[in-house]
Order: sequence, then C-alpha cells, then structure tokens
Amino acid sequence: MSNIALATTTVTFTNSVNDLIDPTTVSLKYRSQDSYWVSKSYSGDITRSSQGVYTYEIPCAVTGNWFVEWYGATPDLEKVIKTSFSVNN
Repeated sequence: MSNIALATTTVTFTNSVNDLIDPTTVSLKYRSQDSYWVSKSYSGDITRSSQGVYTYEIPCAVTGNWFVEWYGATPDLEKVIKTSFSVNN
C-alpha cells in the first residue's frame, strides 16, 4: 500500500493595481516529474477561499518534484502562475 501525501497549493489573483479579483475562469494543472499533466477546474475541484484566493489539495503518491500551473481569466486579463514543490520520503 502506498502512502499519499496531500500538498495544498494556493493562488492569489490580483488586477493591475493589486486588488483581489475573482477571474471568470479558474483552473490548474499539475504533474510529478515523471507523469502527465492532470487538469482541474473551479467548477468542481478547486476551492475558493476568499475573493481572489483559490486552493487545491494535490494527492502526491510519489516522491520528487511536482509542478503546478494556475490559470485565471477575465474578459480583460489572462494570468498564468507557475510554481513547484518537492515531496520527500
């Protein structure tokens, strides 16, 4: 039986004057260093914590480097925020 760690990833979306905004579309994709991208959407998977702040818990079944790309879009703005983290034994 393998152990699965949950890694919480959080993103904050702001406009050009740093006001928190809720994009019309919010999604993310993630992968470990040895796997394919997995996509998630706000409509069923991602949690809105407060205005402009969204979280998702990634089930990490393998050790190593993990990569995350958040995507947010409004009629006037598109933003991609990339991050990464490591899972150790």
